[in-house]
Amino acid sequence: MALRIGTASQKGGVYKSAIARALATTYASAGWTVKICDLDIDQSTCHDWNLRRMKAGIEPIIGAMPR
Repeated sequence: MALRIGTASQKGGVYKSAIARALATTYASAGWTVKICDLDIDQSTCHDWNLRRMKAGIEPIIGAMPR
């Protein structure tokens, strides 16, 4: 079963990326296959976060795509 969850707001600094990362980590820890698609034109917060996780060898594995 596929499930899509979106976090959206025009305003910056309302923890959209933090919520997306928390949800992704929680679902991945429960055994789900998780991907994050960061659509922010000015910055790739989730993508950069995931690169830091991969370099540090942190699990669970989460796929993150930049805009």
